[in-house]
Amino acid sequence: MGTSNKKLTDKQFQISRKQQVDTWAADKWVRDQGFTIRDFNSLGEMVLHAQRQAHLVLKHHKDLINDEQKSVLVAYHRKYINYQARKKIKETEARRVLNIVSKINRKIFKLYRQLPKAA
Repeated sequence: MGTSNKKLTDKQFQISRKQQVDTWAADKWVRDQGFTIRDFNSLGEMVLHAQRQAHLVLKHHKDLINDEQKSVLVAYHRKYINYQARKKIKETEARRVLNIVSKINRKIFKLYRQLPKAA
């Protein structure tokens, strides 16, 4: 019978701990961007991109969207959060969200152009 040493050395423990902390940090960043970890395997690129853009607009530029646009973005965001509904998101819904985001980006650019230039 062989003896198995299941204890980690100090170096192995430090490496394991560092990996765990890095994983937590990465997971937090992904959540802050409006995603979940399992989304990357199951959803298309356009759906993910639309979710990220909708999340950013709702978070940072609420004052630039009208009520109709807000309702579309919030509905998409809610649908995305629900696991069963997320699987049914069509590419056309993502395009609609991305079109709204493009309009908002044009507004932001116009506002940026109006800022006084630094001499």
